[in-house]
Amino acid sequence: MASRNRCYACSKDVATLFDVFCEVGAGLECGGAVILQKYPDDFSDEHTLKSITQFSFPCGLDESFRYMLLFSGLPWASTFYKILNHLSTVMNNRAVKELESLLTCAYHTPIPGPGETLIIESGLGCNKLELSVPDCTRLPTLREDKFMLEFYNAVPEKQMIALYASLLKERRVIFTGRKLSQLSSCIFAAATLLFPMHWQNLFIPVLPADLTDMLMAPMPYLVGVPKKTLRSAKQLDVGEIVVIDVDERTLQASHNDVSDLPTEAVNFLRHQLRSSSDMFLSDGLARAFLRTNVFLFGGYRLGLCHSSSSITWDREKFVQSQRANLQPFLRSLIGQDGVQYLERFIEERLEALNQGRPIDDEFEREARLMESKPLKTSQLVRENANDMFGALKDKVHSIAVSFQLQYVSYITYILQYVSYIFNDGAFSRNTVHIYS
Repeated sequence: MASRNRCYACSKDVATLFDVFCEVGAGLECGGAVILQKYPDDFSDEHTLKSITQFSFPCGLDESFRYMLLFSGLPWASTFYKILNHLSTVMNNRAVKELESLLTCAYHTPIPGPGETLIIESGLGCNKLELSVPDCTRLPTLREDKFMLEFYNAVPEKQMIALYASLLKERRVIFTGRKLSQLSSCIFAAATLLFPMHWQNLFIPVLPADLTDMLMAPMPYLVGVPKKTLRSAKQLDVGEIVVIDVDERTLQASHNDVSDLPTEAVNFLRHQLRSSSDMFLSDGLARAFLRTNVFLFGGYRLGLCHSSSSITWDREKFVQSQRANLQPFLRSLIGQDGVQYLERFIEERLEALNQGRPIDDEFEREARLMESKPLKTSQLVRENANDMFGALKDKVHSIAVSFQLQYVSYITYILQYVSYIFNDGAFSRNTVHIYS
């Protein structure tokens, strides 16, 4: 549902694994979605229940579909995806008592800590599910994180860099596509590009068709819009936006934010994305963006001001302490109305420092590493030149094999058609989607 993207620090006061579980169907008689069952039965927050029905059928009512939702204050999207798939299997087997028993177990189980095992099982010990609780302070890998894997497969490198630049500027960003699971995955993954900072503005993984007016909102947003819904919203005056089409693998933007990003930072990010030895098994994708965040903001401590009573942060002192080629970009981000993700990040660091709490996370470790091994600009320039010569070489080669590609493209079309049958046919109707 519409919200800010939650972070681990925001969820420390959460008492239960989830607030409520709902199964939602199409109430054709009343012309809207209806809650068919919920757990616990006495959950009575009408505002939450109304929001659940509002976001359950993003592409319009369809009596052949039913949606299962878990409403929780924990930022464990991948974990809840697995739990919902498990509950869906039990429900499809018409094991009503087993479903209720599993929900009771999950609701009353103490919330495990990061890295610990979450065990959900029925009273009879059947349909047992064991999951490792995510550590939100660590970087995700493509093998373990469905959302990052979907994002990696859907968004080319060039568009990743452009998206990242737009997120830094807090633009109004729309992802669109036909598959809801892919759409919501890309939205969750895109928000992690700012790690350890968090997107602080409007965040909607899948926008319902009757809420398209929200696209005209003047504030920054990160929103997933189904292709059908976006086509119907073409007449709206949405203003300056960034649109990533995961079906067509295209990105359209009103601003060229990459040109505003320091060239050194762009080359650094491109180098990081291409230097990971095994992107699937490692956290190489997430770490590439983390290191670029460190490249831009890792010197935040140079803006700290110490007094006898407290530690504060001086924006101008921070900017002036950075390399000259970074200063214009940084100043554009932290002006009088600074970007909220950085403002919140600095607030959290100051709170920890003033309370005497140690700060030793991935960001700080990468910052220390970068400080000990200064970046060699000549290396990035050389790699950029190699990229250019490689592109020219590929262009010449493509001309030489153009005839062969005509034959290959026919085979590719057949494979794509077969893939369409399996990905968008009957199997897709059992897919469980998460809307947070």
